[in-house]
Amino acid sequence: MNVVKEAQKLIAIPSVTGNGGRIGEYLYARFRELGCDTRLIEAAPGRYNVTAYWVMR
Repeated sequence: MNVVKEAQKLIAIPSVTGNGGRIGEYLYARFRELGCDTRLIEAAPGRYNVTAYWVMR
């Protein structure tokens, strides 16, 4: 994973207050791709909290 490219992807997603839903959706999908146990929790309409953790097997 290239940290700079990941940061550029995040910065490119519009996320002003009240419009951050796309960031949560992106992070949820990306963490799942990386193999994390991930949850997307709607905190308010269109606003999410994302939790992700590695599952050690």
